[in-house]
Order: sequence, then C-alpha cells, then structure tokens
Amino acid sequence: MVRKKITSKRIPANHRYKIEKRVKDHHRKLRKESKNSPNKAQHRSKKDPGIPNNFPFKEQLLQQITDQKMKAQEEKEKQKEVRRKAAEKARKACGS
Repeated sequence: MVRKKITSKRIPANHRYKIEKRVKDHHRKLRKESKNSPNKAQHRSKKDPGIPNNFPFKEQLLQQITDQKMKAQEEKEKQKEVRRKAAEKARKACGS
C-alpha cells in the first residue's frame, strides 16, 4: 500500500482570517438567539422581595420560616448520618 503524503498545515493569512471571521459571526448569532429564546427564564431566578414591614404578622412568619429551615437542616443531617452508617456497614461487610 502506498503511503499518503502529509500535507502542510500552512494556509494563506487571508484564508485563516476568513475562518476566524466566520467562527466569530457564528458565535455572535448563537448568543443573539439565546437572548431571544423562550426558555430564557430558566437561567435567571427571581429575587425574593422579602416581607414588608407593614405586614401584620411579620414576626410570626419569620419565626415559621426559621423553624422550617432548622427542621430541614436537621433532616438533612439525619439523612447524612444514615448514609454514613450504611456506607460504614457496607465497608465492614466487604472487608471481612
């Protein structure tokens, strides 16, 4: 079998600049389309406006929110502990 000649990777500067320009235009087009896409809301999350000061039960609501956060944190820690114990048990079972 005859071996193919290796072609040089040298190209004229004009050709190289044309390629760079096409790539840049393509990227610009993609950015423009992504701005106008309908699923734009997926990328940005709305800020929480908070609770206004003149809200009648603001203190109670804030207390409820902190309680919920504490419960969620405790539940997360319990789940983490359960997973850790299960992994430790599995390691002991495989090791012996």
